[in-house]
Amino acid sequence: MNFLSIRYFLALSEKRNFTKTAIELYITQQTLSANIAALEKELGVILFTRTNPLQLTYGGEVFLKYAKELERLQSSMYDEFSDIADASKGILRIGIGHTRGQILIPLFLKEFNRIHPKTELHVLEGSNDELFQLLYEKKTDIIIARQTLQKPEIVCDDFYEEKLIMLIPDKLIDFHYPNEKKDRLEKLKSEVDFNLIEKCPFLLLSEGHFIRTIIDSLFINYNFHPKVLVEAENIHLLYEMCLSNLGITFFLESFLEKNIIDINQYFTNLGVHCIKLTNKSFRYLISIAYLKKTYQTIVMRDFIRLAKASLIFP
Repeated sequence: MNFLSIRYFLALSEKRNFTKTAIELYITQQTLSANIAALEKELGVILFTRTNPLQLTYGGEVFLKYAKELERLQSSMYDEFSDIADASKGILRIGIGHTRGQILIPLFLKEFNRIHPKTELHVLEGSNDELFQLLYEKKTDIIIARQTLQKPEIVCDDFYEEKLIMLIPDKLIDFHYPNEKKDRLEKLKSEVDFNLIEKCPFLLLSEGHFIRTIIDSLFINYNFHPKVLVEAENIHLLYEMCLSNLGITFFLESFLEKNIIDINQYFTNLGVHCIKLTNKSFRYLISIAYLKKTYQTIVMRDFIRLAKASLIFP
């Protein structure tokens, strides 16, 4: 039994078709069939029922578990010996959300490149669920994502706590509450009651977005029905609209520039009131995740260390 035959078997178990699998592997169908037949002879069982599409037999299902583990061990072995031979070479695949990647990765990319000048960083973008799927499928080495359910095969290393802030344009609240602006803002800072700003329009992320789900649940808690002026997929678009006095929006503290020391003063200069949402309902954990049984290379360990050292809001 060799690793190549195992690789062919795993590919065929996904495609369930000899022709399509052979094309994907850049080999002839005869070569693929010969390797599968050799495995079946060595194991003494039939691995596939030759139907269309192919079906794994019971023996095939059992072997699939071992084949995946052998593939993992092979990958870990090569990674470890690559470290021994030359830790500075290779590719590191990082999965991260589009906006979060724009903010976080530039913070430590220069230092990472200085330490590992021969390592290519491949950034794969996707939604939270897509990132975890990429990790399961071993198409990425590390992901930076919102921690969801605990999975025994995945290590979720706490990275930072994402915090929501509410941004209220001064001109907007002055227009709707000219004689009560100061009093309402003071009350909002002590307790976020959306009914204090019920006349103001809101700029919200589209329904189904995780942040929108958090906000909607809080609206329900306050029995509040917002006047939604704009819904959009892009949180930065809503942010720019807010700065143009079009409506109230919610933003992420980590998406602000790292060198901002006084957030309140920063937004005051922009003509916007920043309400920090201190309730735990407005927070969620971002993790650096990787597969537990996969060998953690020196490059991976350095990436994680540099990422944590660059935290915007520890």
